[in-house]
Amino acid sequence: MSVIHRGEQLMPQVRLHFSHVATFIFLILISFVFFIGVHGFYFQNWHTGAARVAAKFLPIPAAIVEGDIIWYKQVSETANLLIAAEEESEGAFDMALEAVIRQVYVEHLAEELGVSVTRDEVSAYEVDMIDGFLEEVGWSEREYRNYVVKPLLLAQKTEEALLNSYDYQAIARDDLAKVLLDLELGIPFSDLAEQYSEDGSAVFGGDIGLFEKFKLPVGMEPVWDLEVDQVSEILDLGDSYALVKVYDNVVLEGERTHVALQVILVKKATLSEVLEDFARAQEVKVFVR
Repeated sequence: MSVIHRGEQLMPQVRLHFSHVATFIFLILISFVFFIGVHGFYFQNWHTGAARVAAKFLPIPAAIVEGDIIWYKQVSETANLLIAAEEESEGAFDMALEAVIRQVYVEHLAEELGVSVTRDEVSAYEVDMIDGFLEEVGWSEREYRNYVVKPLLLAQKTEEALLNSYDYQAIARDDLAKVLLDLELGIPFSDLAEQYSEDGSAVFGGDIGLFEKFKLPVGMEPVWDLEVDQVSEILDLGDSYALVKVYDNVVLEGERTHVALQVILVKKATLSEVLEDFARAQEVKVFVR
């Protein structure tokens, strides 16, 4: 019989089970892999090889624009597109991130203007001679339509809606409205053209020459019916607004054959200009470095 002497303490025997050791080692390995992955994706901008495949399946956020998440997958695929197109990898990821953020700005503007692109429009868009390019990028035609065609169509439709937007083009119209007031005060049209017109003819006092009726620039058709020295109302030329003056005409056998025109042209706000305003106004959080 064993005797426990006074002052002695019983020490429990602790045995580590093999499964506990294996679990501990596994957790260390997982943590190490996680750390390497985070460092690789967020600090080294991995976007090729195995990292590209991983980015397709892992929900890795690259940035947030006004609450909208930009997934690393989209940036990675865009970077590989740039490399295939430019054959230059240096800086491709940074350029891709900027391009994707710009796409989000376009999406926000499109939503504001009530613009959208349907699946049928994306599918119906004709693409020719891209098999070699798709093989180089490593895309299917579906991916090409998703990453290239859809953003392209949305940008085109958004720009068209922007040029026709009453609110976004208010500044250009207001500028010409002020010019009309100056004309009423008696300031010569040519002087105002030199000062305000954004057309190359400004240095010539807005003179753009003689025109036959059916050769008038698109949007200027109404000036044919103006009298000499009469100025048009504000005309919409598509990408700009204009005031046009008939300063002379040619009449043969009692019939007008040509009109001589001066123009004061103010360009409309472009998509790039509006997106620059979006960039200043919208909150962007970028996670990659």
